[in-house]
Amino acid sequence: MTFEYYMLPYCKPAGGVKWKTLGMGEVVDANRMASTPYDLAFRVERTNQRVCKKELSKEDAQKFRDAVRDDWYFQMYFDDLPVWGFVGKVEKIIPNQYE
Repeated sequence: MTFEYYMLPYCKPAGGVKWKTLGMGEVVDANRMASTPYDLAFRVERTNQRVCKKELSKEDAQKFRDAVRDDWYFQMYFDDLPVWGFVGKVEKIIPNQYE
């Protein structure tokens, strides 16, 4: 299932979310383009960079749990190229421990 990105409590850009004006094709496809706090560049390797520090309420944590359970995925564009990924996944490592 796709969703509006900020339906989940992701970190937002420092200056607030900016929404792109939609063209006719984007309106028909129901795409909503929004800014994110991610600083990406081609051919620049980065690992484990913190975007923000956020403490989740029980309700916010439950939103993420539900999205992972229901196989939600996101779609972003980077230099007009689509990127898809799942919100998360559950891996059972040992009984009663999940990652």
